[in-house]
Amino acid sequence: MIYKKFRRIFGFGLCRKRSAKSENIFALDFGKKLGTLHRYEKVAFSFYGKSSLIYEYGWKNADGSLILDMEKQKNLNILISGASGSGKSTLLKDLLIQMKDKVPILLLDPNGEHKELVELLNGTYRDSDYSGINPFGLDGISVNDRISELFYLFSTVLNLGSHQSYRLNSILRYVYRNKGVVNFDLPELPSTPNMYDLLKEINTFIDNSRSKPDSYSLENMKNKFELINRRSLNDSSFDVKSLLKGTNGINLAKLNNKNLRFIYLHELFSRIYQHMHSLESKGGTKLYIVIDEADTLLDEDIYMKVLSKFFEEGRKYGFGIIAVTHESSSLNKQIIANSNLTLSFQSKEPTELNYLSNIFSGSINEKNNVIKAALSSLNTNEFIIHDPVSKGLFKVKGKSYNEISKSIFNSDFAGYANLLYRYAKYPVELNSLLTHLPLESISYGLKNGIISKYLYKGKLYIMANKSNLSIEHEISVNEIMNYLDLVRVRNFKGTGRGKPDIVAYYNGFRIAVEYETGKKNFGSSKRMIEERIKHYSAVIVVVHEKSYQYYRDYLKLNDVHVVPSSNLQAIESIIKSIGG
Repeated sequence: MIYKKFRRIFGFGLCRKRSAKSENIFALDFGKKLGTLHRYEKVAFSFYGKSSLIYEYGWKNADGSLILDMEKQKNLNILISGASGSGKSTLLKDLLIQMKDKVPILLLDPNGEHKELVELLNGTYRDSDYSGINPFGLDGISVNDRISELFYLFSTVLNLGSHQSYRLNSILRYVYRNKGVVNFDLPELPSTPNMYDLLKEINTFIDNSRSKPDSYSLENMKNKFELINRRSLNDSSFDVKSLLKGTNGINLAKLNNKNLRFIYLHELFSRIYQHMHSLESKGGTKLYIVIDEADTLLDEDIYMKVLSKFFEEGRKYGFGIIAVTHESSSLNKQIIANSNLTLSFQSKEPTELNYLSNIFSGSINEKNNVIKAALSSLNTNEFIIHDPVSKGLFKVKGKSYNEISKSIFNSDFAGYANLLYRYAKYPVELNSLLTHLPLESISYGLKNGIISKYLYKGKLYIMANKSNLSIEHEISVNEIMNYLDLVRVRNFKGTGRGKPDIVAYYNGFRIAVEYETGKKNFGSSKRMIEERIKHYSAVIVVVHEKSYQYYRDYLKLNDVHVVPSSNLQAIESIIKSIGG
């Protein structure tokens, strides 16, 4: 009874005898089931009274969550499709949060939008400029093989003519020979060349050219290579092995040259593929590559030479791909064919709607019409997914943004703690902070002493706790500086050990301005102020109202002026009297 109930609610079986494999179940919760596509039998009668059995399709209500054991799937590849604002990003965030402690993740971010998500997952977010891939590196293959690969890659991506391709082959050999290569059949390099070396060799060929057409052709080829001569293709800092640990994101936004992006991604995929083959073909899931906006990022067939191998062989080595797209109909057909799990959010674009309904229906007309109607009427965060294991087509409601936020707070807070330190490094209004983080994260931060709050002039401010500064202190210092700017007194914030909060300059005099909350030991404050007098023309101590009387009565030192925080005009008067 318990076994059957578990299977009915969660979608996969609970084994009575736990095997070694089932101890490491890698399952993903896609959300709450709303319905399953069901086939109904119906008797129809012809005009002559002859009966026949026909089939109709409709949605049957379902309950429980759709939890799929990924180890039972044919492969690990997932295709997520849907219009903008339909819930794709929310589901992706939910799936990655579930994965983060189970499998390594590599997120390819074409527009630099997912830094917060990677940090939330306690991952490393890299810029392509600082995670360079030198295409001239061998990575275990011979020099001849690398030259063949580069010849094909550069000729295809840069659209070189036949004469340019012919010359490129010779140029590449000279580039490696100039780095000390003698035996081109060995996977060894005395020194690794880069794009600068290639351009230098092209210049040599131009100088030695014997005809104007040849020289012109080489100049044209040189111009094409100069456009991709960026740090991302010269640096060799990228370590593929590091991708097999935790979560990593790569910001591809700076690869704004299309050819540069093609070459970078081709080399990235190639190196991951080569490393994949060096691993054992067992041992569970080793890496998920997440490709956001796959329709724009993978719009060239050149990628498919490598990616198709991932889709076809990835399961054997524990590698999977999640492709997220606005238009699945624009993707290479190999991606569709090799995606074991296909799911779609709402779509109303006719071409896309027809394409998706055909995929889900298997081109059965009766099915097609029902699925098409469902796809066009899905609400936000609702999607249709096909599970090949159960052979079921499900209508599912994924978690909302707030539900995902709550789920991570029930398990791991470190990701949000990092974001709190980032966005609340300095005092920030609560409403402004809520544009970056959910309210639960702020409640958690306050409860656990990560951040502090301070009500100032009717507005609630938040700041990450620092060892030596309070939120009141930072807000008050900023207020004083803003006032001095207003009355045209030049001022700067003191930075570094032994510096005052503010240094004001007026008519050649340097005046130290300190803000005291009154919470610090008075003796410590007095010693600090005595030290300031040695280096500045005067010291103005602005004190919180509650401590003003005490400081005024006991801090009686020459050239030291005590001012209440409510009277900023007094600061202006003192400064101008000193400089007058």
